[in-house]
Amino acid sequence: MRVWRKKSHWIAGARRRALALALAGCGDGPRTPVASEDLLEMQADMVTYDMETYFTNAEGIRTGKIEADSAFSFQDSTVVHMRGVDMTVYAETGEIRATVIADRGRYERDRKMHALGNVVLVMPADGLRLESEELHYDPLTERIWSDSA
Repeated sequence: MRVWRKKSHWIAGARRRALALALAGCGDGPRTPVASEDLLEMQADMVTYDMETYFTNAEGIRTGKIEADSAFSFQDSTVVHMRGVDMTVYAETGEIRATVIADRGRYERDRKMHALGNVVLVMPADGLRLESEELHYDPLTERIWSDSA
């Protein structure tokens, strides 16, 4: 059985324990990671990590998905800039119609996509594989094009 002394002794003891814990936390602990210069210079209003966005048609059926390592949004813009992009487009039957991977990408609110850097487009049903430094996609016109070789 523990007998407590006066309340002031207990508070003083609690303060000593808190001070000891605080001092124990000081020293050469691990350093907090610092963001790269590119990220520090980015003036985005919102930064999202491990982004995953789904597209649906008017009936609520999923038609596509975009995943990115990071996404940068700006209040005065309708474009989201992404890094480490992986996009999947589904056919009406639910099968994968196409996949696109790229180092970077831009997604516009009108659902247009612009992939940049080591872009690989694969369309399994057609047996098509396209590699380019740049690729544009417009889902409204179902058009894919590139200005690069």
